[in-house]
Amino acid sequence: EEPRQLSVLMVTLPFSGHLAVHVALGEELVRRGHKATVFVAAPEGYNRLREQVEKGGILYQSAPVRTTHEEFVTLVENHVNNSQGLMGTLASGGRTLAFVQEILQVTYSVLAMSEPNEWDLVLTDEGTLSVTSCLSDRWRVPVIVLSSNLPFTPNHQPPWPFPTVLSNNLSDNLGFRGRFLVTIHAVLTRLMITMSVYASSYGSIECPTTTAQIISMSGVRVPFIVPSVIGFEYPRPISSLTTYTGPILSPITDPLPGDILTWLDSRPTGSVVYISMGSGVIL
Repeated sequence: EEPRQLSVLMVTLPFSGHLAVHVALGEELVRRGHKATVFVAAPEGYNRLREQVEKGGILYQSAPVRTTHEEFVTLVENHVNNSQGLMGTLASGGRTLAFVQEILQVTYSVLAMSEPNEWDLVLTDEGTLSVTSCLSDRWRVPVIVLSSNLPFTPNHQPPWPFPTVLSNNLSDNLGFRGRFLVTIHAVLTRLMITMSVYASSYGSIECPTTTAQIISMSGVRVPFIVPSVIGFEYPRPISSLTTYTGPILSPITDPLPGDILTWLDSRPTGSVVYISMGSGVIL
C-alpha cells in the first residue's frame, strides 16, 4: 500500500531564525512526497521570508499585519541590541510582545477560516502555540512544537545557578550578580508573555487554550522537538514528550559571495578556521 500523502501546516513567527528550522523540516517532508505549507503573518513587503520558504518546494501563505516593514526592522534591531540598558530592554520587550500579539490575532483570524479537513498535522513554534493549539483542537488534528531555540518554558527550566533567559548574552561564566539579573529578566519576560496571552482575543470563536499557561504546554501536553544536543545545553529537566534531535539544517544552501570564494581559494589548505555564530552558511 502506498503511504498516504500528508498535508502539513507549519506556523511560526516572521523571524528568519524561527523559520529556518521549519523550512529545513518542510523540505524533507516535500522530498518524501508530502505537502508542506508555511503560514506567516508578516509586514507587507517583507519578501525575504517567501524566498526562504519557496526555494525548497514548500507552499507559502501569508497575511499582512499593521506593523510596517521599517518598524519591523527597527524592532528586531533593538531587540537584539545588548547595550540598551534595563529600561531600554524592557521597552523593546514590550514593543516586541505587542507585535507578537498582533501576529497571533491575524494568524488566528485567517487560519480559522480553513476547512477542518484541510490539514493532517500542525507544526508550530512556542511563539504561535497559543493559536495553533486552539485551532488544532477545532480541526481535530495533532500539533507538534518545533523549537527554534533553546527551551525556555518553565517545565524545561534548569535549576539555579543556570537560569534560562530569552536573550543571547547568557554565559556560563557569569558571576552571582549576572545570574541574579538574568534570572529577574527571565521572570519578567515570562510574566509579560503570560499577560500577553491572557490579554489576547482571537476573534468571536472561543479559544480556551488562550487563557492557560500556554508556555508550559511544550513537552507536557504536546510533543516538543528541540533541534539541539543535550551535551551543548545547561543541565535541565526533560519532560516526557520532549525529544532532542540534533541540528535540523536545510541542505539547500546559497552560494558564498565571489569575493569570499576568491579569498578562500588564495589561502593555503588547512589555514582557515570557520567559526559559526549561529549562521547557516556551509563552506
